[in-house]
Parts: sequence; C-alpha cells; structure tokens
Amino acid sequence: MKTRNVSGKSPYKQPLVVHVLYHPKDASAAKPYVDATLKALTKDVRYPFSRTLNLPVFIWNEITEDMFDSVHLGEKTIVLAITSRRTQGCDEWCKFIETKRNHVEVLPLALDKDGLNFEGALTGVNAIRLNEKPKLNGVNSVDISLMQILHAIIRRAFLATSRKKLRIFLSHAKADAAGERWALDIKRVIDTDTTLGAFFDCTDIQPGTDFAKEIKRAVRESSLILLGSDQYSSRHWCQREILAARDLGCPMIAIDCRESYEDRIFPFVNNMPRLHMPHSGADTKRTKVSVEVVKVILIETLRIYYQRKRLANLREVGIVPRASNISTCPPDAYVIGTQKGHPVFVYPDPCVFPEEYEWYDRMSTKVFTPFWNPKDTGILDRLKIGISISDPTDEELRTRGLRIDVLVELAQILARQFALRGATLIYGGDLRKNDKHGFTEYLLEEASALYRYYGAMIKKVENHLAWPLSIKHGELCGWKGHFRNVLNQIKYSIPDCDPTKKTRNLCRFLEPKDPKSRATWAHCLTEMRTKSIKRSDLRICAGGRTSGYSGKMPGVLEEILIAEDQNKPLLLLGGFGGVVGGVVNLMLNKKREEWLDVGWQYRNVDQYEDTLEVLRKAGVDVDYEMIVDRIANINIKALAERVCLPLKDYVHLMQTPFVDDAVIKVIRAAKEVAK
Repeated sequence: MKTRNVSGKSPYKQPLVVHVLYHPKDASAAKPYVDATLKALTKDVRYPFSRTLNLPVFIWNEITEDMFDSVHLGEKTIVLAITSRRTQGCDEWCKFIETKRNHVEVLPLALDKDGLNFEGALTGVNAIRLNEKPKLNGVNSVDISLMQILHAIIRRAFLATSRKKLRIFLSHAKADAAGERWALDIKRVIDTDTTLGAFFDCTDIQPGTDFAKEIKRAVRESSLILLGSDQYSSRHWCQREILAARDLGCPMIAIDCRESYEDRIFPFVNNMPRLHMPHSGADTKRTKVSVEVVKVILIETLRIYYQRKRLANLREVGIVPRASNISTCPPDAYVIGTQKGHPVFVYPDPCVFPEEYEWYDRMSTKVFTPFWNPKDTGILDRLKIGISISDPTDEELRTRGLRIDVLVELAQILARQFALRGATLIYGGDLRKNDKHGFTEYLLEEASALYRYYGAMIKKVENHLAWPLSIKHGELCGWKGHFRNVLNQIKYSIPDCDPTKKTRNLCRFLEPKDPKSRATWAHCLTEMRTKSIKRSDLRICAGGRTSGYSGKMPGVLEEILIAEDQNKPLLLLGGFGGVVGGVVNLMLNKKREEWLDVGWQYRNVDQYEDTLEVLRKAGVDVDYEMIVDRIANINIKALAERVCLPLKDYVHLMQTPFVDDAVIKVIRAAKEVAK
C-alpha cells in the first residue's frame, strides 16, 4: 500500500526494522531458519508480560516494492535475503536484491552454493552460509546460522562500523572449577563456530600490562556473561567487573552454575536475564547449552541497543519527557543511585505492577513507559471503547509481510492500556477456546491478569453476543465462571426484522448451513453490531477477514460503516491488513481491492449469492458499488477532527504497520475523546 503525500512523516522513526525475504519455492528449506529468526527477534504472544527482544519484523515470500516504501522503513532497515539457485535463476529477484537503496542494507543468507553469486550492491558482500556444517559436535546449522545473523544485525545496526566484532566478556571465578569449565566451554563455541570475539583474562591479558586497566577496557567494549558459581560473588575482581559493566551500561546476562551453596549473592547481579546450567552432562550436551548461552547474550545485546535507541528517539520528539533518564529495563537501586535528587526514568513496556510502583515512591523516583504513566490511572473512567479486530486470512497477511501475532500483540497492548486507564472495553466477538481467531480470549486474559494486581479498578469487558451465540448456555457459563471478575456478557435475541422469528424455536441453536439460516445470522449480527457500537464512545478497527464470515458482509467492514453512520469517533488501523487495510487503501489511494466486489464474494464465501437473495426479499440490500463509493468519499479530515488528531497524524495512523507507533497515537486519541 503506497503512502499518500498528505500523511507527511511521523516525527518518531523506528530505529531498526528487519525484513526476511525468501523465494516461495524455497519455503520448506528456509522455514527452520525463518522460524528460529522470528523466535529470537520477536516476543511470544503467549507471554504478554515478558521483557524479551521485540523488533518489527516482516516476512515476505514474494518481491514487492511495499517492502521499501516509507511506511515500512526505519532509521536502519536490514533485509535478510535467503538466496539460492532459484533466486539466482530469476532476473527479477536478482535485480530486486542487488539494487542499492538508501538506509536499507541487504544481508544475503545462502541456502546453497549458487546463492553466493552476487552483483550490483552486493558485490563483495560475504553471505552467511545456511547449509554450512558446524565444526563442533552437538550443534546444528540453524543455531550456528542464527548466531551469525544476530551478530550481523548488531554490527550493521548499532556498532560504529559493521566490520567491528562484538566481544563477549566471560566473567568467572577461577576458584570454582564449575565456573571455569563453563567459561571454557562457552569460549570454545565462540571461537569455533562464530565470528564473535571472546575475552578470557588468562589468555587475553599480556604479561606486564596493567590488569585493572585491561579489565576495564575489555568490559567497556563487551557484552558480559556472568558465570555465577559458588564463590563468584565473594571474589574481588568479579565484583569489580560487575560494577564496571553496570557503570558503562553493558549488556549482561547471569548464568547460575552453582554446585552447592552461595552465602551471599552480590546485590548488583540482578535485573538481567538468567539461565541455569546443568551440573553434569556429556560434552555434546554442554556444547548445546553453551550455544544457548551465546544466543541469549546476543539477543540481550540486541535488545539493549535497540531499546536504548528507541527510547532516545521517543524522548527526542517529546513522546516521553525530555528530562527522563533512559533505562533499558525497570530501574533498580543501582541505577537509581547513579542519579541525584528525584530522578525520572523511562523504560520499555510492559509496566511494572503496583507493589513495584510503591517501592519507587519510597525511593522518590518516578518511572513510566512509552505507553503508560501512573498519573493516567482512571483518566478514561467514563469512556467505553469498542474494539473491532479479527484476523485476516493467511494470504492477506502474507501479501503485507505480516503475521497473526502482530494483531494479537496489538489487541493485548490496547486492552492493557485502556484497562489501566479505567476504560470499559466493548468487543462483539464470539468465544472460541484455544482458537487463534478468538480475539475475545486474548482481551479477557489480559484483563484477568491485570485484575489480579489492580482489583476492582479493572472494569469488566463487555462481550456482546448475537443470537444464536447468546443461547449457548453451557459454553457461556464456562467462560463466565473462568472470567467472572472481568467479563460482562450482553446477550441479544433474534431481531424483529428477521421474518423467521415467529416460527423459529429461539431456544435451539441455529447452524449457518443454508441461505435462510445464514440470512438469520446476518440479521442478528447487524442488530448486535448496531447496538454495541451505539454504546461505545470510540471505535478502533484493525485487521478483519474478507471471507469466511457469517454476516451480510465482512464483519469489520460492517462495523466501520455502522460507526460512520452513527458519527462515532473512529480509528482505522489499516497498516495491519485485512478489511481495514483495504478500506484505508480505497480511502487514501482510491484503489479498490478485489474483495470489495460482490462477484469476488460470490466466489469466495459459501452460499453468499443465495444468502443475499434471501436478505433482499426481507428488505436488506447489500450493494458493493454503493459501499465502495461511500468509503472512497469518507471525509478523512472529519475523522481526524472527531478524535482531535492533526490530519497528518491520523493518516499516518491509518498506514503504520508498527504496533508501538499505532498504540501511542491511539492512546493519545482516546485521551482527547475523553476530555
């Protein structure tokens, strides 16, 4: 989707964006490497409160200039191009990969020898060889490739020169055999199967040099792995290494390799990732564990560098206060102690829970995140916010380089931020347990987690259920029991406009298996959507399936039209694809996507033509030509004014594919609507 000129540029720029590109016929061979890269670079949505690395990552298996439009670029954009004989055998792919672009760096990942032959901008660029056999036993090629990919991203995005190696400082107590042995095992992995540098004082400090100065210099240039053995915290030089690293803000991880007992853990070895090492095992097992350690320090290093730059960018444009100090995790006593007076810190989301805020108050310290400031508690207390979000098809996501997890993360964060501010969430989705399409569950799980910490401050989610979903009593009772503190089920009966109401058994569930029953579902869904939207003060729309629905048209499309009919404040997040992406494309670019055609719907939605005929006889006409004309002529300036956003900010919100960018603007709009 091309960027419309009226949008201007967002003042906040993503510090790093990663694109992964592979030929569709290489999908099977590329999958292990793509999956491993995604796992390392992005958050697992099953753990929404984790603090792991979470980069913007797009996955493409077709070449498209949308990868390089201004919407998809960051200050630094890295393309991981998986190459092979198939890409080399296609002139179009070769030209696309080998073309030089501003602020875009292509890192070739070769599946085979033919994938090493480059010209143009890639002449002389050394590829990562995905099929290269590891030198150590117990290590697989995916792990080795991932370590190389992570190191390459760090070098190209954050080190002063991409030629510079990242060094890993192995901080350990020589008095403990366990710590010493693990340090040697990790060093062997680094030296043998990576391009990293390792600092090991026994071999890297030359005789006659100043030991203290060499240690401090090495720490300054490194990421640290702290091998916490039985005597580690009591060793003078280990403490000095830790304090030097904390003062310099070096990335650090802690490894627990204690064999029995440690009477005191050094208090400044905290607020960092930790791993536990097994006490025994064969050499191949120890090698596998050592590889995991190296992967974790690389991921944490990338997280630290990325968040430091991201928070600095947000501070520079005033999204977070300019006077705030940057902390790449919630600040601890050591970090707070480096500041005078009453310090203010910004750290990455998610926010800490109430008990930690009480501790910060006692320390006369203010802390907040880009999304959350404690002074916002209850600020949306009178606002009811309707969320229209569902998953597009896999094909729709693929054409935009997106994954379903991006929409899930968006829903989780919006639910959390609105709940913390006291808003009531309204959602019209059904309840499908353990189904990726059931966004209601994501919203309720988020609200339930917050309720455990904040209690009655978290308002119940209004789940609006159309007939016949509203009569599935056994299933609904189960959901009510599980989420009783955060769920308010609002049930609707069959509306009077349905001609079968008088003859239908309203206590019997109706399957949408034929045109007449599907028409009844359409009447009921329209009734529920109309009334639930009327109850909301603000509507947020994202994603949405263009087929596979049960109403008279795609559900999110109908909700957009109803919200516009009711003149509701409306936020359209088109950068996440699906129905909303198509609506935004039509509004901004006057480009009609194929699904906005009744003929396409006839071909792709079961029994749709016959269902529309039944609806016409009942006085309901679905005219796609009128719908398209209406959408194309929606006044974007009026939409922006309803939510009190400048036009360029609203248009940017319509297009951004970045979750944090969208959330910041959505929160801002909600606060304006609440005034």
